[in-house]
Amino acid sequence: MPLINLAKLLDRLGRPAEALQLYSDGLRINPEYYPARYALGSLCLQMERLPEAIQHLGLAVRQKPRSIGSHLTLSQAFIRANRQGDADQQLHEVLRLDPANVQAQEQLKTLGMIR
Repeated sequence: MPLINLAKLLDRLGRPAEALQLYSDGLRINPEYYPARYALGSLCLQMERLPEAIQHLGLAVRQKPRSIGSHLTLSQAFIRANRQGDADQQLHEVLRLDPANVQAQEQLKTLGMIR
């Protein structure tokens, strides 16, 4: 837990490379710690490390399949990686969990993928 808290602080201070390392170290200690997995995936996305972002966010979605935030963030990673079909799937899962989710609705409209 101290590693993850330090990673969060470093991320907020604009030191993403150091934060990335600490999140990774924390996950080596406890690979099932969802907050670290999600934070690492989100940080990878911010750093445009798309394969890593997709990997970590995919694991986060599997850990907490009802997490709307995880599905939305994973959809953003897919969009940036030009994987619109995968993004569509994540956004529709958000709408299955929360039919009134405006962010997913707007993103699907932008992508032209409303079913």
